[in-house]
Amino acid sequence: MLPAYGEGAGTAHVRLLLSADGRRLLVDFSDAAKRRDGVVVDTSSGRTLRGVPAGDRALGFSADGDEVLATRDRPDRTVQVVVHRLRGGSHAVTPPQEVVIHHTALALAADGRTLLALLPQGLTSEKAPQQVRRYDLRRGAWLGPGRVVGPRYGAGSLEWGPNGRLRLVRELGDMGAASFWIHALDPVTGKTRRLDAYEIAATGPVK
Repeated sequence: MLPAYGEGAGTAHVRLLLSADGRRLLVDFSDAAKRRDGVVVDTSSGRTLRGVPAGDRALGFSADGDEVLATRDRPDRTVQVVVHRLRGGSHAVTPPQEVVIHHTALALAADGRTLLALLPQGLTSEKAPQQVRRYDLRRGAWLGPGRVVGPRYGAGSLEWGPNGRLRLVRELGDMGAASFWIHALDPVTGKTRRLDAYEIAATGPVK
């Protein structure tokens, strides 16, 4: 995997994103001052599977690890959602902009077309609850109504667990320390179940 990382890249602005099954790793440079293409590699062999354009910000893998989900800023100030297939080809869609702004968390289902969006509290009105919604990237349409995520959480991120289940991860940090809460999230009902919680201090993990 080191050849994919490249020489002289440093670590300050490099993100490493692992697929849920651990078979693929994305080396992403979209936070660097001088952007360069990201690279997806096979973790067992180090073989390069495909690149991700430097103008895209990678968000993670789909549930089965066969696609990379990313966003792309457009000249007209809209934001596209882009799906890069590891077998080749990409698909870009301009969804309703509440999907990609206002700190919405996104995840891509195993079918490569169903986008899961965690819409933050107060998006449409001051009292609007946090919701999870599904969006069909091929049809360009919402799939059913949003589901309220309960109990109430602050902003969080979405990721896929090793069992292909969706997880909501919430992080709070200050002065070199951070606390994490991980919940299983059912995108159909909005129900959550706590899986784990831990803290990381400047000196290392805290039990």
